Amino acid sequence: HVTSMYILVSHLEKEFGVHYVQGGVQELADAMGRVVIDQGGQIIPETTVDQILTKRNRVTGVRLETGREISADIVVSNADPGQTYDHMLRQHTKKRWNKSRLQNSKWSMGLFVWYFGTKGTSDEWSDVGHHTILNGPRYRGLLKDIFDRRLLADDMSIYLHRPSVSDPSVAPKGDDCFYALSPVPNLKTADAVDWEQESAVYKEKMRKVLEQVMPGFAEKIAAEHVPNGFFSKTCTPEVNEFYSAIWTELQK
Repeated sequence: HVTSMYILVSHLEKEFGVHYVQGGVQELADAMGRVVIDQGGQIIPETTVDQILTKRNRVTGVRLETGREISADIVVSNADPGQTYDHMLRQHTKKRWNKSRLQNSKWSMGLFVWYFGTKGTSDEWSDVGHHTILNGPRYRGLLKDIFDRRLLADDMSIYLHRPSVSDPSVAPKGDDCFYALSPVPNLKTADAVDWEQESAVYKEKMRKVLEQVMPGFAEKIAAEHVPNGFFSKTCTPEVNEFYSAIWTELQK
């Protein structure tokens, strides 16, 4: 149910171990950005590419949402194939990734993500490390609900991330930051879950599961956020503002 590239993940983790960048993934992004700039490149943040431009079956550049066009000999898109081929290349005739094939494709799962910071908890929940996986009571049945039936199940499996265990810079002294994510049906299916209605209910179900390994954690939450439409809001001013707010709330 995922691209074949993910086969590499288990091999790389077993062969080389799992590594963490001090300061979080943003530090890695900043370092990559410095390499681009040091070599004379330019980074344009908070900018949406609306269309990849082509001429005579060759890429010629991109058009931004503002209407500005940027010429380029090569364009690399890290958006998902549906967004790239169906939207960004909408004016380009496609033989393989045409609209019909995209509409009939089987989408991978979505993720429900809950970010939260807790006060005075750095010495609590010693069994909860940097990475914790909480397996639900079902495996195949849950996968069928997510991928085939496209149902939001009552049970769930959760990945819990606690980077403050390894990196004290991501939370004030004595405090913690977390995110918990649970696989859910993809947003792009025709009968997608209405998260405006289901978000609070699902978060409460997630809280009950997390209480099994972190009793009382909910009462110690100082700041929290459940992004709606996470696929469209990642790396936007709203998300950056949220991370700043979490830090501010924890420092109070």
